[in-house]
Formats: sequence, C-alpha cells, structure tokens
Amino acid sequence: GEHKTQFSGVGAAQLLDLPLGVKLPVIPGSSSLYYTTKLSEKLFQPSYGFNLTDPYCRLLENQYKSLHDPHLRAYHKRKDILRRLKKGGYITSNNKIVCTLRELNKYRQYLTSLKLDFERNYIREQLFQPSYGFNLTDPYCRLLENQYKSLHDPHLRAYHKRKDILRRLKKGGYITSNNKIVCTLRELNKYRQYLTSLKLDFERNYIREQFQNWLLEEGAPSSKDQEPLIRHRYLDMIRRELEHLEHTAEEQRLLQMDREERRLREHARRKLSLRRKIEEEWKTKEMLLLTRIGEDVKREARIEEQRRKSREETDKK
Repeated sequence: GEHKTQFSGVGAAQLLDLPLGVKLPVIPGSSSLYYTTKLSEKLFQPSYGFNLTDPYCRLLENQYKSLHDPHLRAYHKRKDILRRLKKGGYITSNNKIVCTLRELNKYRQYLTSLKLDFERNYIREQLFQPSYGFNLTDPYCRLLENQYKSLHDPHLRAYHKRKDILRRLKKGGYITSNNKIVCTLRELNKYRQYLTSLKLDFERNYIREQFQNWLLEEGAPSSKDQEPLIRHRYLDMIRRELEHLEHTAEEQRLLQMDREERRLREHARRKLSLRRKIEEEWKTKEMLLLTRIGEDVKREARIEEQRRKSREETDKK
C-alpha cells in the first residue's frame, strides 16, 4: 500500500520476501494507508496443487467480503458506487480495497506461505532432472538440496532474456559471458554426484530392459543346452557396459590429472613470479640504500673538507 515509503528497504515487491511471522509495525504519527487487492478481486489465490497446510483457514479467514466478490464487478464499476466507496474510505483513489494493518499482515502471511509452498513443489522442474523410473535412492535429497533457485526457473526465461537483466546478472557475477549460471566448487561437486547417480541408475535399468527385450525377441529358452548361451550373452552384455563405464572413468581420471597438472603448473608459475617480484623489490631497496649511504659519505666528506679549511685559516691567523 501507500505505507511502503515508511519502511526502509521494504516495498510492495519485497513484502513476500520477508520471513513468516514477521509483521509490519505500527509507525507512530504516520498516516499510512494500507490495501490488499483491486476492487472485485478475490483474496484467495490458487495454490500449486492440493494444499492442506492450512485446513482451518487460520492464515486467512473465509469470511465473505462483498468488495472482493468478482461477481459484483459490474455493480462496483458504476460511477455512483465508486464515488460512494471512495468517499466512505473503503477503496483508494486507484480502486484498491483499503484494509487495516492487522489485515495486511495476515494477508502477507497467507501469500508468503503460498509462495513458499510453490517454491518447494516447483523445485522438481528446476535443477532436478527426470530419473529413469520410480527412484528412492535419495529420499531425503542429500545429493541435491530442493531449495528454490530463481535463475533455474524456466518460467522466468522471458524475464532473464531481457538485455538489462542479462547485463545486471553478468555484472554481478551470477552468470558467465555465455549465460551459464555460476556456482561454487561445492555446488558443482554435489550436482556432479547427483547427475552421476542418475546416470548409473539409468544404466542399471537400461541393461535390465535390454536383456528383457532380448529374451522376448529370442523366446524364453527352456532347454539346458540354451542356458549357457543365454548366460554367456548376458555376461557379454554386462562386460561391454562395464568396459564403457571403465573407459568413461578413465577419461574422467585423465581429465582430472590434466586439470591437476595445469593447477600445479599455474601454482609454480605464480610462486616463481612472486619470487621474482620480491627479488626485484629487494634489489630496488638495496640500490636505494646504497645510494643513500653514498650520499651520506659524500656529505661527511664535504663537512670534513670544510672543517679542514676552517682549521687552516685559523692557523694562518
């Protein structure tokens, strides 16, 4: 509402970012005006899915309020009704429904809880990749936290593609020059473990599915003579998959060794550069010191020469 200038750093856009339980305080001596929605707009907003987090409507009472009834929109749009509502202080000059600070705080709590519920449910479509099937290998999301991250939200793609937003994100170091999302080494390692676990799960299921398809194509053999052949083919399939995995692991190991070698070379180069810099600084300091010593010696020699001349003149007299 019009109260937003009274709270430093908190505007209408930031109200839903405040934690649950935080209430906007009463400011003594202020004549703030608070409002919720537009005239004839519902207070209740749609949730992400079937939501039972507030079954007793404690966050927002389900009491009928005629000003929020969308079926009365035509009635509320009448000029005489709008004039009467504005004169009575029920709506603002731009047709927003006036409320008390207590009502605003309760409505903010309600909208914030909806926002948090949306973020919790919606995260599956962000960082998380689809698994091969019904997967319970990580039920507590230890491999990858299910925390909402707006930069991974596909529904914000149009917003993130705006040139001013891209420029701001690159300037802040949130994305790279080719629009990749920047992360810490810890986040990268956790995400790599998560993707690796998905890959292994996919490979296990894929081998099982391929073998089942092969059995269906060949026909289920029943004679004892065919059992060794089936076993041999099955083991050969597993061997090929394991060789592929070992080859991939070897490639990753070589890449890791190459990265480690580059890191060590870079570290040695930096140490050598630092040593040279220190040696140059010491040489510069030594030259300055020698120059000062030479100047001091010359000064002492001049003083001694003046004293000698002064003594000779005194002896002549």
